[in-house]
Amino acid sequence: MASRVRDREMSEVRRRVLRAGVVVLLLASLAPSARAGTPGTMTITSDTTLTEDHFGSIEIAADDITLYCAGFSVVGPSPDLDMVDGVFVGHHSGVTIKNCSVSGFANNGFTLFRVTDSILVGNTASTNELNGFVASTGSKGNVL
Repeated sequence: MASRVRDREMSEVRRRVLRAGVVVLLLASLAPSARAGTPGTMTITSDTTLTEDHFGSIEIAADDITLYCAGFSVVGPSPDLDMVDGVFVGHHSGVTIKNCSVSGFANNGFTLFRVTDSILVGNTASTNELNGFVASTGSKGNVL
């Protein structure tokens, strides 16, 4: 009789431990990661809308496209040592960059290198080591 009581008590303890473990796992899966978001260099060649923060640089590599950050951030530094700017556009035209918050890069937040007829609107750049926004020689007809 004592062994039956002990077996029932042990079964109840196992059930409680199992339930507690399941609850802990569920809560852990719902908690946001300290660094949730996409990592690395993102190269875009078509209209792109961010759906979460991006950790690393973004290179725009085509004409006539839009990068819409939708209020999400581009956060540095980039894990790619060749990319030191937050958002880089080189030798393209007709690019639109909207509602991006860029911070923490070793060079500039936004760099336009020989970019023409492009628009940057509603963007912010902070805590980048050199500049927030740079439009190099050869860039023309851009609206910042």
